[in-house]
Amino acid sequence: MTILLDIATLALLLLVLTFVPALGLRHDAKIDRQIREAQAARSAAERHGADR
Repeated sequence: MTILLDIATLALLLLVLTFVPALGLRHDAKIDRQIREAQAARSAAERHGADR
């Protein structure tokens, strides 16, 4: 019984150690996308202002 609990604990630990960093990478990608969108909007506004 103890061996099964050890295996289950190790499986859970492996899941946590692989899943949690993946969530962090998704969050970083979201922030990067928001930064790119803001930069694109700013450059579009600057181009629009230069056209006048």
